[in-house]
Amino acid sequence: MPTGRVGRSWCSVNNESSEHRAERSSPYTCVAELIVTVDWLDSVNLLKRLRKLEVELHQPEVRSNANRLSELLHESFTEIGRSGQRYSRSDILEQLPVENRSGTVWSGQFSVEEIVPDLALLTYISAQIDASGGKSRRTLRSSLWQRTSKGWQVRFHQGTPAPVGKDCST
Repeated sequence: MPTGRVGRSWCSVNNESSEHRAERSSPYTCVAELIVTVDWLDSVNLLKRLRKLEVELHQPEVRSNANRLSELLHESFTEIGRSGQRYSRSDILEQLPVENRSGTVWSGQFSVEEIVPDLALLTYISAQIDASGGKSRRTLRSSLWQRTSKGWQVRFHQGTPAPVGKDCST
């Protein structure tokens, strides 16, 4: 059953038929359900949009393109890498286009939470795919995305090494 947020409250969309809804005494129930449904659909669309942008940042053709990186990274962007090292926007714009990177990035288990309008936290897990198809360097990732006049831009990113196991299996 889909859920949605109305204000700061979480609600469930009721699976009743429209006939049963019409029999209720409160005329506001259907309006509340509509708000919840729209909010849930907005969350699904937001997740799709931010996931697409995040995965774009994994692609070698984007990582090597300083212009596209500039579009995706907020002016105040900072990152705490998997190693614990801090990176500024200028560090990333300087280092990514010339990095010697091999392998493919796998990512999954995406989740999004809209913190306030136009600011969303995207979390997921990633791993490196090696030449034999194995996954290594599992990492828990968090990105804070902000909608600006330029579109959605990542403002903060953090990677944390993840153990293999129940919550971090890939």
